[in-house]
Amino acid sequence: MTDLWITIKNNLSKNPRDIKTVPKNKRKPKWFYAYTENDDVIITNAQAHIESCSIKGNRKLDKQNASILYDCYLKRKANIRENHYDITRNGSYWFGIFADLEF
Repeated sequence: MTDLWITIKNNLSKNPRDIKTVPKNKRKPKWFYAYTENDDVIITNAQAHIESCSIKGNRKLDKQNASILYDCYLKRKANIRENHYDITRNGSYWFGIFADLEF
């Protein structure tokens, strides 16, 4: 789903920002900073929020997993359990981006 990737990349290119995770339990959301570099979406610790995720260094989100994780996000919104940990450990960040862009 290249349109999804292009939408995410263009949005974060124009407006790099802190984005919050969207926990399904009663945990408080944590914040992370998302921006683009070349053809990559990079995440790191929040810049403007104290409740930041603990990310060591910068993490690159894999373009090839965008559509798979978007499907997981939609199932999650519909309260259908799906294990995204087999795909990536960055699912919480992907879900935060999807929620932030209100797909």
